[in-house]
Amino acid sequence: MKARFPACRAWLSCLPVLLFCHAASASPFPNFTCDVTDHPALARDGYLLGSGIYYGGEFVGLIGYPEENEKLPRVPSASGEKYSNGKITFHSKGKEGVLSIEGEDTSFPCVSTAAMATGQSVFGSIIRDKPDISGKEITRLPKGELIEFTGETGSFHDGWQWVKVRFWEGQEGYVWGGTVCSKEVEISGVHFGCE
Repeated sequence: MKARFPACRAWLSCLPVLLFCHAASASPFPNFTCDVTDHPALARDGYLLGSGIYYGGEFVGLIGYPEENEKLPRVPSASGEKYSNGKITFHSKGKEGVLSIEGEDTSFPCVSTAAMATGQSVFGSIIRDKPDISGKEITRLPKGELIEFTGETGSFHDGWQWVKVRFWEGQEGYVWGGTVCSKEVEISGVHFGCE
């Protein structure tokens, strides 16, 4: 009997490829959405960068899974958060932001998506200063504590994603998705549907 997948000598040898494809199919949840229009600095192979802004720690991505040239590193800011590569700049304060092209009078308004994704702690959650088990513990949230999801990291541990959250009147940090749930929006690697 001939194998249905000739490239795979045994079914188990295909399993890692199948799992990778399944995990990579989920789109990350943007922290901000921007009202961008066609501009040469944002054009990439038939799509526009910057319609979604994705937090990634010390950078923001102009697309869900950014390549190096699609990332803006954090730079000093007098207020709010600012990220820039010298040509494109994203600056935010609270729930509003702006994406601008340096040296031009071109800017695009952005709005936080945090209000679109709320949830709560399921088992009691440890909030850390970076999306990793080695991150410094900021605090612990009791079971049932309300949170707002402010971004995905794309970093997974045991099948659950580390996500950026806002809690307790504006404090922010990272939490492991296995200990929280999302109410309205399905987020990859986070429990969906809070009881």
